[in-house]
Amino acid sequence: ATYSYANPVFLPSCGRVMVFFRQNRTDGTAVWFVARNEDQLATTNFPLTYPLWHMGTGKRPYIKVMRNGDNAIDVVATTDHPATAVCDVYYFRFVHVGGTTYQWQNAAGEAAPAVPIGLAQSTLVLSGAPVGNAWIWQVGRDDTGAPIALMSTYPGNDVSEHKYRFARWNGTNFSTTEIRSAGGPLVTIPSPSNYYSGGACFDGDDPSKVYLSVENGGLWGVEKWATADNGATWGLEEVVSPPAFGKVVRPFSPKGAHADLKALWMRGRYDTYIDFAAVLEGDTPPTDEELLVNACLAVEADPAAIASIKTLAAKLRALYAF
Repeated sequence: ATYSYANPVFLPSCGRVMVFFRQNRTDGTAVWFVARNEDQLATTNFPLTYPLWHMGTGKRPYIKVMRNGDNAIDVVATTDHPATAVCDVYYFRFVHVGGTTYQWQNAAGEAAPAVPIGLAQSTLVLSGAPVGNAWIWQVGRDDTGAPIALMSTYPGNDVSEHKYRFARWNGTNFSTTEIRSAGGPLVTIPSPSNYYSGGACFDGDDPSKVYLSVENGGLWGVEKWATADNGATWGLEEVVSPPAFGKVVRPFSPKGAHADLKALWMRGRYDTYIDFAAVLEGDTPPTDEELLVNACLAVEADPAAIASIKTLAAKLRALYAF
């Protein structure tokens, strides 16, 4: 067996680290485990390891985790790889109740007796059959404390067009809405990786906003979308990275980042998960050098824009003393 997708999460309420990871077995089965550090941060020893999410022989589920406050970890999980079978999405959470008491709970707060968590002890987020299978991008909480999630779906299980979908716990069940089309697959070589979308994430400090990597006609860009009604409807707020050649994918918005940094993403070639060449970029204010280049390009189209070049050239002279 091999191991992958390690996700360590520190819980301040108990001073312990929970590590979520997947064991990949030789029969094609993937089992998620969770390990709890019993010695706080004084040691790297993790004596307690439990199977967490096991869907059966030949199944390859995926999970996403996110800490909520000081004492809880939210989890969304698929029942398989979407290329293999109808793939549903479920939610559950790990809660430090107090002292040495921990619970696994569904969205309604009902405690599961033990791990591994089964479908009956978790909460259905989205059934893949009506929307053509589903995959997961992120889990979190909105400003009211309700669990939320971002997913990709594939109408008719056709990977030629992906859709981004939002889910929110309304106190009774998860309601889901489509945000927008994601365009085509990130990986175009025929393979199970055709289910990879460009990527989606919540704004690190405002879960009513999301960043989406979108493909259109072979060009990729990052857009920021927002909702004012708990996800019932969505609207485009900003084109953060305009569509361009080279794949602009996997956006991520760090929590507590500087106000000038909205999101990070990868740009470059991504042919498969083991064949890529990309750089990390961020949505930061342009440098004077970048502004000068843009102004030069503008002058090519409109000679009247020469004044902007003179202004920027003066800034550069002062900055670099030439």
